[in-house]
Amino acid sequence: LVVKPRDFSTGVFEFKSTPTGSLPTDDDLMRTLLRGLPGNSMPSYELVPERERRAVIAYIKTFSERWKKEEPPPPIPIPATPASFRSPESILKGKEVYRANGCPVCHGEEGDGKGPAAAGLRDARGNPDRPRNFKRGVYEGGSTPKDLFRTLTTGVEGTPMPAFPQIPEEEKWRLISFLLSLKGG
Repeated sequence: LVVKPRDFSTGVFEFKSTPTGSLPTDDDLMRTLLRGLPGNSMPSYELVPERERRAVIAYIKTFSERWKKEEPPPPIPIPATPASFRSPESILKGKEVYRANGCPVCHGEEGDGKGPAAAGLRDARGNPDRPRNFKRGVYEGGSTPKDLFRTLTTGVEGTPMPAFPQIPEEEKWRLISFLLSLKGG
């Protein structure tokens, strides 16, 4: 597999609604089982009965001692998407937020995943980890504006993608509008 499977023994999960460094909620794990990870080799298990998916989640939690010692904190709040979310002004200001936060270093000026640091990026296990090509419009953690808000706020743990909780909410929505505007570009 190009993207190596998750090592459940570490208790580190990429796509979650909880802050960096914390365990995911059962709902986070269920979301991954239901949706899979688009653009990755993790399929959706939507057709598997919920009772069986919950049993898989319980089993996954036996691999790491963290689950015996820690509780996942509450999910980060995700505000409602603003009405002016996809306006031309929001997209233009989002490009400024993109540049101001150093996104082009990894994702490239054009959002094509070809920034100057892209080739050397590695995940926590030392495997190559290419940055997202926003022009494809495929996001492993989900493609909705709220999914992207969650990913920007919590980061993608175990990868070079950091969390950006310091970006003010309004600027984060602008950044998301810019990222989504790149699809198919």
